[in-house]
Amino acid sequence: MPAPTPDYVRYRIQELLELQIPTDQVCKATGVTIRTVQRIQKNLRVFGQAERPRTSRLGRPPLLTEADKDQMLLKYLKLNPTPYLNEISHYLLREGGVEISSKSIGRAL
Repeated sequence: MPAPTPDYVRYRIQELLELQIPTDQVCKATGVTIRTVQRIQKNLRVFGQAERPRTSRLGRPPLLTEADKDQMLLKYLKLNPTPYLNEISHYLLREGGVEISSKSIGRAL
C-alpha cells in the first residue's frame, strides 16, 4: 500500500484545482498520479474538503449500549442511589449477562 499523500501536497492540489488548472498539469506540478488528483477532486466536490472524513468509529465497540444505560443502569440507580461501581458491575452481570469492568461503568456515567 502506498504512503498517504502528505497534507501540504493535498492543499497544493486543492489550490491548483480551484484555479481550474487541468488535471494533467496538476499531476506534473505536484508529482502525484492522475488518480490521486481525481480522488481529491471528487472529495472536494462531495465533502467540500480534500480528504474524505472518517465515518466509522475506531476501536472496540462499547460493551454498554445506550439501551443498557437507559434500561438496566438507570433502573438500578433509581433503586440504589449511591452504589459502588463494582456493585453496579455485579448487577449488570447478574441481570443482563453483560460483564463490564468498573472502569467502563465509570466512563459511562
